[in-house]
Amino acid sequence: MKILITFVMCILFLASFISMSSACSCARTTPLQSILSSDVFFRGRVIATRRTSNRIMYQVRVTRACKGLERNQMVRIVSYNNTCGVNYLRRRRVYNFMGTLRGRTVLINLCRAPIAGNQMNVSQFRNRCRVVNVFARRHSIQNRFFRSIN
Repeated sequence: MKILITFVMCILFLASFISMSSACSCARTTPLQSILSSDVFFRGRVIATRRTSNRIMYQVRVTRACKGLERNQMVRIVSYNNTCGVNYLRRRRVYNFMGTLRGRTVLINLCRAPIAGNQMNVSQFRNRCRVVNVFARRHSIQNRFFRSIN
């Protein structure tokens, strides 16, 4: 009986590590890959923060837009309180955001975590925007080409 209990405990212990490692499936993704796969990429200032039992909501004013939003727009950013949740953003600070757009709400997680404004300055942000725009143009041209031959 003790052997069976020990075996079950070992299986449960190993299963907890497997679920934690799958939470970090984006660990091998570069920041540029994250930006390209995101619906939005913008620089914004956190205006307000509200916490509920299962999520954190941030009210953000877009200061520079690159992908998916316009400048001076107010957006709500939601991060769910789980292993991939983002809970470190502070009011009045500038961050570079990327995430998934759902209506007028941007969903973020640690795979597309906001980058503090002092870690990616405005010129670095502009350079990343140029890369995103070039990629978008190439992708659009390829889509038109493949539609024309079909």
